[in-house]
Amino acid sequence: MPVDGRSRVRRALSATTAIGRNLLLFSLFLGAFGSIVPGIFADTDRGAETMVLDGGTAGGVFFPHRRHQGEGMDCQRCHTVFPRERGSIASLKAAGQLKNKHVMNKLCVSCHRETAKNEAPSGPRTCKTCHEK
Repeated sequence: MPVDGRSRVRRALSATTAIGRNLLLFSLFLGAFGSIVPGIFADTDRGAETMVLDGGTAGGVFFPHRRHQGEGMDCQRCHTVFPRERGSIASLKAAGQLKNKHVMNKLCVSCHRETAKNEAPSGPRTCKTCHEK
């Protein structure tokens, strides 16, 4: 059966359409995969659920880490001061790179006060409510 010019064009368009359709499907798959995968693996890099921070001589401070993450806190608000490593606060204090009370007063209490000013539920704002001997 002879192939006329129109048939060739139709076949070429059909092949092009199939390639385009496959590329589109592949792109959609990558987009969906790219948005799902970070959600699957997000828990692996979220740190501990709760931790006790080095509170110096006043005693340790219980810190509900995941609760703060769940509140939509910007991680960099704290982690620009100290790295995401176990014991980093104590290590920085020992090396003289982090002043005593810096974390609690400059980060925790100031954030809790700022939140309270906006009339939203906030965390504790006094020393004795956090430090436990």
